[in-house]
Amino acid sequence: MVEFRVGMDRAMTLASHPERVRFGPFEADLDTHELWKNGVKLKLGGQPFEILSILLRRSGQMVSREELQKELWAAHTFVDFNHGLNAAVNKLRETLSDSAEDPEYIETLPRRGYRFIGKVEAAKAAEARADAIREPLRVPLSPAGEPESGQERDRAGGPASRRLRLLAALVAAAAVFGLVLAALFWRTESREQLESAARESLPARVHTLVPDPASDPAISPDGKAVAFRRNSYTPGGAGIFVTSSEGQTIAQLTDHPGDCCPAWSPDGKRIAFSRIAADEYGIYLVDAKGGTPRRISREDPRKKRGELAWTADGKFIAFSGDSPGGGAQIFLLSVDDSSQRALSQPQGQDRDWGPAASADGTQLAFVRSNGAGFPEEIFLMPLSGGPARQLTYERAAIMGPPAWSADGNSIVFSSTKEGEPSLWRISLGGGPAVRVDGAGTATWHPSVSRKGELAAQKILRSSGIYRLSAEEGSPKRIQSIVTATSGRNEGPRLSPDGKRMVFMSDRSGSLEIWVSNRDGSAPVQLTNLHGCGTPRWSPDGLWVAFDTAGSGPPAIWVVSALGSTARPVVKDRFSNSVPSWSRDGKWIYFGSNRSGADQIWKVPVEAGEPVQVTARGGFAAMESADGATLFYAKTRFENPELWQMPAAGGPETRFAGIAGTKSWAAWSVTRRGIFFCPPEDRNRPASIDFYDFDTRLTRQETLLDRSPFWLSATADGKEILYDQAEQDETSVVLVEARP
Repeated sequence: MVEFRVGMDRAMTLASHPERVRFGPFEADLDTHELWKNGVKLKLGGQPFEILSILLRRSGQMVSREELQKELWAAHTFVDFNHGLNAAVNKLRETLSDSAEDPEYIETLPRRGYRFIGKVEAAKAAEARADAIREPLRVPLSPAGEPESGQERDRAGGPASRRLRLLAALVAAAAVFGLVLAALFWRTESREQLESAARESLPARVHTLVPDPASDPAISPDGKAVAFRRNSYTPGGAGIFVTSSEGQTIAQLTDHPGDCCPAWSPDGKRIAFSRIAADEYGIYLVDAKGGTPRRISREDPRKKRGELAWTADGKFIAFSGDSPGGGAQIFLLSVDDSSQRALSQPQGQDRDWGPAASADGTQLAFVRSNGAGFPEEIFLMPLSGGPARQLTYERAAIMGPPAWSADGNSIVFSSTKEGEPSLWRISLGGGPAVRVDGAGTATWHPSVSRKGELAAQKILRSSGIYRLSAEEGSPKRIQSIVTATSGRNEGPRLSPDGKRMVFMSDRSGSLEIWVSNRDGSAPVQLTNLHGCGTPRWSPDGLWVAFDTAGSGPPAIWVVSALGSTARPVVKDRFSNSVPSWSRDGKWIYFGSNRSGADQIWKVPVEAGEPVQVTARGGFAAMESADGATLFYAKTRFENPELWQMPAAGGPETRFAGIAGTKSWAAWSVTRRGIFFCPPEDRNRPASIDFYDFDTRLTRQETLLDRSPFWLSATADGKEILYDQAEQDETSVVLVEARP
């Protein structure tokens, strides 16, 4: 439900607000990053809104692609900008129901830039948007949780357009009566619009609070508000903000781009935050309702991290700073007199950060990493001082500070132990960590209220599948076969006969395995296990192996390509992932930590115990076309080396032909050689390359806007499938879970 408010008591302020403009049925507040259509708030944030803001401020003028790059992508490489700009403009046009071929608002100047061609005017009092009423009227939303942004049929001349013009007139004459008609209008929107909005929603248990690029969420003790850091290139648009837990209101507390890491006081009246800038590093306090921030740290601790935590009595704030041994330790800062004292005692180059104090005032949880920065683990210690006790043994990165559960009996944290960051819960007594159900992947920096509400930081991601013709002597032609404005479509592989494609998608609400025709048509869901990935065809094309990471440790499964109940092949207390078939179809290779570190293992398809294959490390394996050689990625981390060994056993050696790949999944073995995506840097753009077994030479197949994570090729090397991100933006979400 969403609230509309109409009232003339605010109309005059709207008319004089320099940051509020109208164009067509739309009204945009360039200060608060909000957009409405006929009084209905639309879902648009991040870079698409930033582009709209820049174009509106320079209406009628060309804004070059280079200017947009400088304003919005200053920290990214050119290839990231090029692809990101196209995706952001497409999202903006979709929201405005605009067309690139016949634009009403945004005109493309090929290879140069964009120009806003619609009529822009300041918002007038008589046309004030419909959210200024004192008494709310609740109007139903689409299944996605937001009003639809409109469809092409709403453009001038259609029935919907006539209803909108009538609605606008009624709003101007009698706002409240017009509001009722608006409610009726939204109820009668077409099934296609409802389904489109549903496809754009996150899974039902995750709700976006802030669509803009936002980070560092901190939920208030009573769970009614969330403080966060907004990231914006608009002057004055960055800083610390607070929104209600329903996402209905938003207030800006600071406007310094270096402000981060908000932390609520135990009584919910104040917020502490860190300011990290080239000329300053300090800890500040600000009233939760607004006011002038007050600095409470005396020195200039430039090398300290920003994460903060209040003690239960509200007298101290914990933070991380340099230790005498060269690492970092946790300190307590007095709120009253700014004095500080060391609390944790790391050894040597160990670095302690991410403090979180228990609600009963007795314990402190924090993250400790070794001198190399990895791995990171959760530790506990008494707030009164004393030795620290290691709580987790994940051998992974911890993403953001930990949080205490509402009952104080466990710790919630984000870990990369299964690849992408996801939320986990571990008892204070130790033992295996349990996944926080409903949060999904690409989620970190948890924050838990006293009642158990959970806020977190999450990447809002969408990706599509592309096909490249790689046949020798033919032109290199790229074709999009599975597109998405939101949602993930990844890990594509063509069947051995080339007629079908298997891939992973979260279009049903969770990441599952799907099979379709080779062009992406007629998709059918094969699994319903709430978290599946890495699908691989059997040599005969009858089966699909995949891994799961829903509840419990990752496991290896097999399902019929025609649809049936999936059966586990390897499912135990160890992490088992990334399956691939032997060429004879009798074995499934997989990566596992069952020996204490990531190694390649294999298991009989029918039944039997896993057999260790590598001894010097390995994660993702693939047999050569003749089944004689086993190629594999050395690690699960970015830019892994490729190694090889005889499939029947023998020496493990680095594959000299390829320096490395972008990811453990960005390479594929064919009869003639290996297609791969090399690691990219400022001097090397993203590309797909090919190493030829016969000539031992590497050639570039095609340049890309950005490197894909997943890449596969047919055995004959004539076709390549890969994924490309359409959106990759962090936001603040509320998770319906009670850790």
